[in-house]
Amino acid sequence: MSKLLGDTQSQEVSENSIAIQAGRDLNIGLSYRDVKEICVDLIEANFPILREEARQISMQYVEEFGRKFFERLQSEDSEITQEKLKDPDVQAAITTSVIHVARMTEKSYQEILCELLAEKIKNNEDEKNLLLNDAIEVMTKITKNQLLFIVFMHCLRNVWSVRTENGIKTLHPDPSVHFNYYENKIYEIIGDDIYKIDEFQLGYKGLAITNGLKSYTKPLNILLSERTGKPISDYSNDTIMQENDVFCSTFPKLSLMIRKFGFDKIIDLDSIPITSLSEIIANAYLKQINVIK
Repeated sequence: MSKLLGDTQSQEVSENSIAIQAGRDLNIGLSYRDVKEICVDLIEANFPILREEARQISMQYVEEFGRKFFERLQSEDSEITQEKLKDPDVQAAITTSVIHVARMTEKSYQEILCELLAEKIKNNEDEKNLLLNDAIEVMTKITKNQLLFIVFMHCLRNVWSVRTENGIKTLHPDPSVHFNYYENKIYEIIGDDIYKIDEFQLGYKGLAITNGLKSYTKPLNILLSERTGKPISDYSNDTIMQENDVFCSTFPKLSLMIRKFGFDKIIDLDSIPITSLSEIIANAYLKQINVIK
C-alpha cells in the first residue's frame, strides 16, 4: 500500500475508485516513491484482472505519469501539497487521472492532467474547484482535435502579447508583435494537423456554447484589426473566405486554421464561444508547453 499519506489504510468507496486515508500526521517530505506507489496502488485496486501483458503496458504509463506528477508538484508548497493530498476530493481526481492513463496509455494527456491536478491542489475556491473536477473528467473524453480547437479559440480571445514595466503588465503597444502572435505563434501552437470540428460534441461535453444563443461581442476581424493595425476592419464577417481576399491574404496561416476547423465565415466561428471549462483546460495545455506561466 502507498506510503503517500504516512501509515495508510485503504477504503473501497465505489466499484471504480479507492480512497487512501491517513493513519497519522505526515512528518516526512513528499518523495517520488510516494507518488509512484499511490499510482501503482490505484491500478492494482481498479484493474485486478488485467492480462499480464496489458497490465505491464498500463503500469509503464502509470509510472511515467507518477514521475511527471511528482516533478510538477516540486514547484508547489510542500506542506500545502501534503495536506491537500489527504483530501478525498483530490484523491478522487488523482484516481480519475490514473485510471485514464492506464486505459488510454499513449493517447492520454499526462502533462495536462498533471497541470490540472497541481492547480486543484493549490486552489481554495469552491467554484474553480468544481470546474477543475469537470476539466479532469472531460480530459478522459476529449479528442486531440477538440483539444486543439479550444486552445485555438482561447489563444484568439483570451491570450495576448503584453509588455511588463515596473512589474505592471499592459497590452503590448507594437502592432507587429500582435500580428506575429496571431499569424505565427498560434500556428506554432496548433499546427495544421487539424480537421472539421464537431460542434455538437463540443456543446455536449460543455466545451462551447453551440446553440446559437451567444457569440463573441467583438467580431474577430475587428479584434485583429485593432490589435495588429491591419486594414481588415471593413471585411465582412459574413463573407465566405477565399484565398485571395483581404483577410486570407493578410492572415494566410490563421485563415487556413479557421477553414480547416470547418468554418468558412468569421461570423460562424464567433458564434461558438468556448466555456470556462475550456478555458481552464486550454490554460493547462499552454502552461505545459511553456506558452504562458
